[in-house]
Amino acid sequence: MNENNTLADGSLKKEKLVILLLAFSSIHVITNTAMFTLALPQVMEQFAIETAGASWIITGYTIVLAVSTLAFTRLADYLSPRFLLIFGIMCFGIFSIVGFFSHSFWMLIAARLLQAAGAGSISGVALISVSRYVHPKKRGKAVAIILAANSLGLGLGPVIGGVITTYIGWSYLFLVTSLVLLSVPVFYLYLPKAPPKKISLDFLSAGLIAGGSVTTLLFITKYNFWALIASIIIFYSFWRRIKHFNNPFVQPELFSNKRFITLVMINVIPYMNSMAILFLFPQFLIREVGLTAAAAGFIILPGALMTVLTARIIGSWIDKHGISLILKTSPWVILLGLLLIGLFGYRSIFTLLILYIFVSVSATSLYTSATNEIANILPKEQLAAGTGLLLLAKILSGAISVGIISSALMLQQDLTLTQATSNIFIGMGFSMGIGILFSLLYLKLKHSRETLQVEMGVNKKV
Repeated sequence: MNENNTLADGSLKKEKLVILLLAFSSIHVITNTAMFTLALPQVMEQFAIETAGASWIITGYTIVLAVSTLAFTRLADYLSPRFLLIFGIMCFGIFSIVGFFSHSFWMLIAARLLQAAGAGSISGVALISVSRYVHPKKRGKAVAIILAANSLGLGLGPVIGGVITTYIGWSYLFLVTSLVLLSVPVFYLYLPKAPPKKISLDFLSAGLIAGGSVTTLLFITKYNFWALIASIIIFYSFWRRIKHFNNPFVQPELFSNKRFITLVMINVIPYMNSMAILFLFPQFLIREVGLTAAAAGFIILPGALMTVLTARIIGSWIDKHGISLILKTSPWVILLGLLLIGLFGYRSIFTLLILYIFVSVSATSLYTSATNEIANILPKEQLAAGTGLLLLAKILSGAISVGIISSALMLQQDLTLTQATSNIFIGMGFSMGIGILFSLLYLKLKHSRETLQVEMGVNKKV
């Protein structure tokens, strides 16, 4: 039984073109993060700054992206997704051009932060648009294409960043991301117009969740325990606020919705492992194997490309048959792939490449199935906030993952990088055991609900 309450009627004009350009825009958001990681040494040298200062190019972008993603998705309940998406793309693209002409470090930081503010609109509103305007019977394929584009962005980022930084210069990375402006005319012409509603939100709870997210990221990236204490206090205040306010920024019912929380965890756990791989692979391939940054990126790229090639198949399967088979199989494939990388991956680059393909495709199939299912189970009034929370959880979990892996490497300083990396991948494999438990839990919840609905239908007939 389809539980969708989002009133998607499939009336989107030029649907295939719009979905492809939503995917194209999403690629730029993800690629933008990965590219600049490789540019940090050049930036440090040009502006004569230390590592701590340069790291804000990445940290600041992540913090603003997390906050703006939640803000834009929630505003989609009141303002047209068309307006929000075009505004975000213009902000992202224009400040990409500003970044290209940066002549000081602070101008560069400002451009990155304002880029991130626009990027939050692209990340969140793209999924909102698909959920709202694409017919439920075709939504799985559309979601799969957008999430596969995100995976492609993760794969392309190191390659593009390595090549451009090495042969042209870091400032040209901004010109790559400015290409997103090309999508604006299509969205202006073909996304549905919608009249704005009066914004009636609790901006205090919005500020609290933003503050909690910022302090959490500061703790993760800077190991500042005062930030951790502040984060706990702020999130507690946020929870108290939304429970006692008529129109909170995030509905408290979302946190008590077992199916929603379980689907978020099904998204988050493989995403953490994917981010850990993207953090570990380049270090291992550059420092132990002796590859260049660009060559290391090409080891990751086939997994991202295969994800794109299989996206339509996975999405069509979800549309026709549901998510049960994917939840039963994909977590096991990821677990096995991570264990095999830990045990044998260091012996051959080809082995790493093949195993990463299986892990990447399986992880994206989980993201797709869980994200599409969230659009099916949430009522219309909770969909924007639910999507925003999902994306916020993924951004925070990705940062947490990198922080955990960094700490794990530091604790294994007496071992070679090969041995330490092997141990971490085996640990990551076992972490997918938790992902398997959440997948099984959701299948149980889904079966119980379907059984209850059948029983209620029988009773009504009697």
